[in-house]
Parts: sequence; structure tokens; C-alpha cells
Amino acid sequence: FDVFSQELRLVGSLLDGSLNYVGGFYYARDDHDHSQRTEQQLQLPAAAFGGACVPGIPGFSGPTDPSGLFIYCVLPTSFAAQATFLTNKSWALFGSLEYELPWIEGLRANFGVRYIDETKKFKTAFFPITNSTLVGSTLGAPLLSLSGLEDSWDDVVFEAGVNYQVTESLLAYYRFAQGFRSGGFSLRGSDPANWPITFAPEDVDSHEVGFKTSWLDGRLIANLAGFYSKIKGAQFSSIISGVTIPGTNTLILNGDLAKIYGVELQTSFELLEGLNANFNLGWQDYSDVTSTQNTHNLPAAAGNTVCFQVFGGTSEATCPTTTFVDQDLTRVPELTWSVGVDYRRDLGPGEIVLGSRVRKQDTFWIISPSSTTAAQQAPPPAGLGLPPVTNTPVRQGDYTLLDANISYEFQIAERSVRVGFVGKNLTDKQYKEQELPLGPGGFRGWGPPRYLGGELQLEL
Repeated sequence: FDVFSQELRLVGSLLDGSLNYVGGFYYARDDHDHSQRTEQQLQLPAAAFGGACVPGIPGFSGPTDPSGLFIYCVLPTSFAAQATFLTNKSWALFGSLEYELPWIEGLRANFGVRYIDETKKFKTAFFPITNSTLVGSTLGAPLLSLSGLEDSWDDVVFEAGVNYQVTESLLAYYRFAQGFRSGGFSLRGSDPANWPITFAPEDVDSHEVGFKTSWLDGRLIANLAGFYSKIKGAQFSSIISGVTIPGTNTLILNGDLAKIYGVELQTSFELLEGLNANFNLGWQDYSDVTSTQNTHNLPAAAGNTVCFQVFGGTSEATCPTTTFVDQDLTRVPELTWSVGVDYRRDLGPGEIVLGSRVRKQDTFWIISPSSTTAAQQAPPPAGLGLPPVTNTPVRQGDYTLLDANISYEFQIAERSVRVGFVGKNLTDKQYKEQELPLGPGGFRGWGPPRYLGGELQLEL
């Protein structure tokens, strides 16, 4: 993809500096060229399929690998190659004012507004893989071709707030801000006749209140903030159950409502000259997560699909519409914290820098369940006699990562130079970043393993 962006700003002050203003124009263009091939050869665990390919799917039992643990299967031509092109043009006008109120010293108010306009053009095509060779596969005529699709979205968002310098070491503030994420096209949507691949914008109203403090002549910094966000039309990824030509239907869908709230604490303390420690803590939770979707489209991460399997092959377009309530959000850990220390000391012509950080991540859902859903209670369509089932949830347990670094900083010809070594995830902790169960198999993406590397930084 290629991205071009530019921003022009006019910044100044009036009334002897008591009124500050910012105004400007923003423009960006993104061009995306996306391709994906779902080859016909899959390596499957032999034990799970009795030494043969998946029953009911055309194919053949290929050779096993040397260990005998896997077999190789050729899947039908509904597995395809895709070429997709997307162009996004975005521009905005914005302005903000900050005014120091004359009747209360240290009290400042601010207000801002931004107009956003985005236009997206989209085309895609799916091609069958026409032969059954592992190497040198060829493509046939398009199974699905969409072109000339274009849509645009615009919105006006606001922000406002106040901050008050209570004392030299204590600042209190409140901020309200709105956010806008434009709609778009589901790049992997493969069934436009039944499922529109266009999705709607996402809007958020956010409130934040907090304190910024400085103690012990600036040696101790402590900042505390609380936030509350109300998300409307939240965009989530879903994969439609059942593989039909030209392939799995992956969509971005809009939920109805989600509320997220939490507290954040940031501290920094100079223990000794050159020795600093910092501690960060975050807690968050959510409520009132609701959506109205077909029963196989829970608005959460990929994998929340139930209708096609539950209702015995009923057309996806006729799956019943259901309202889901009290859902769990994905990738929202309740508690996170980190502790870090760094030490600087003069050594020769420069400084040696040592640092280490421990990061703790709480349990979170990669694919969330629904704690209470109407779908679990609703009867299936008449005549099918199949009980409703839920999606397959995936959870990542809590984990802790350890990082460290050592470097030496000096100057050559009045230019700064930094050389050093960095280590990340030093305990080589294994943790999942993504997962999509597909029957006895599926996909899984792991977090980065232990990393050790060198760094060189030069000031030109």
C-alpha cells in the first residue's frame, strides 16, 4: 500500500497570550493492492481424520510426511486466489480555541471542531485454482468480480474541556471528545448477493477526568485519570460459517452499542541521581454490549458464526435475526501494569544507560462468548429440530513479559551517537495474538518470541 498525507496549520495567540488558536486542513490518500491465495494443498493431522482427507469434501488422501503425523489433501476449487484494490481519499477541516478565563487565575477552557470527509473506491475478483498441483497452480476465469464500487461518509466531531492549575504541583482537568471511523468495504466479502460488503461508520463519545501532579521538587510525577467511552456502531470482524464458492465470507459488521470505562495511573520517581523508576497501572471494563444481527454474526472477533451449522444448511440469507445482549468484548484485558527502571551514569566521553521493564497483561478474549444471548434460547426454524449452539470462544490467559536494554551514548563532531543491545520477551513467554478454530484445525498466530538485537543510532 502507498500513503500520501499532508497537513497545513495556522497557529497563534491573541489577547496578550490568553487566547490560543489552531486552524488547519488535512488530506490523505491511501492506495491498497491486496492479494491472497488459498492453495488447495493442506497439511492435516492424520490421526484426526483416520489417515484420510476430511469426509464429505472432494479430494484425495495424499502421502504422509516422514513422521507419519500428517497427510496432504487437495481441497475443492472453491478455494481460490483473490486480487483486491482499494483507494481511500480523506480530507478534514479543523479548528480549536483555548482561553484562559480572566476571573479565575489558572483556569483555561478549550473547544474544537473537525469536519471529516472520506471516499473509498473498491474492486475485487476471486479466481479458482484450476489444477491440483502443489507447485505451479493456475487460475481460471473469475468466480466473482466486483468493480466500480464507491461510497463516502462524512461527520462533524467536537471536543471541549477545562483544566485548572489548582497549585504549582496540581493540575485538574476534564475533556470530552468525539471520534469517527468511516465505513468501508469488507475486503474478503465473497457473498455480496446475500451479505452486503459495505459497512457503516463507527462513532464514539468519550469523557476523561484526571489530575496531573508533581511532588518533591519534581522528583515524583503522578498522574491519575478516569475515562468513559460510549461506542455506537462498533466495527467487528465476523466469518460466515460454511465454505461456499468462491470461499469463506469474511465481513466487517456493525454492532449497536458498547460502553467501556476505566482508570489509569502513571508514576515516575527519581530514586537517586541518574536512577529512575516508573509504574503504570490500567483497569478497564465494559457494559451494555448489544447488537442486532443474524444469528451467525455475533459482532466480535472472527469465529463467532453459528447459524449455518445450527440450522442444518439453511441459506445464510434466511438465518433468523436476533438481538444479542451482555456480550464480552474481544481484546479488552481488565488489568494491565508495568514496572520499569533506568540508570544513567557518566563513563568516559559519554553515558552508559541501563534499563529493564516488566509488563503484565491480564486475561482477554480473542473470540468472545455471549454471556446471555437470545440465540441460546430461541428455537430453530420449524422442521429442522436442531438445538442452537454458541460460537467457539478463545481466551488468552494472563502473561508477563520482561524486556531489558543497555547502550552507550556519546558525541562525535557534535553529533550524537548511540550504540547498544536490546532484549525483548527475555523469558521467551508463549502467548496467542490471534486464533480462528475451524473444526479440528484452524489458524493461530503467536506473539513475538525472545528477541536479542543490536542498535545503532546516528544524528545526521
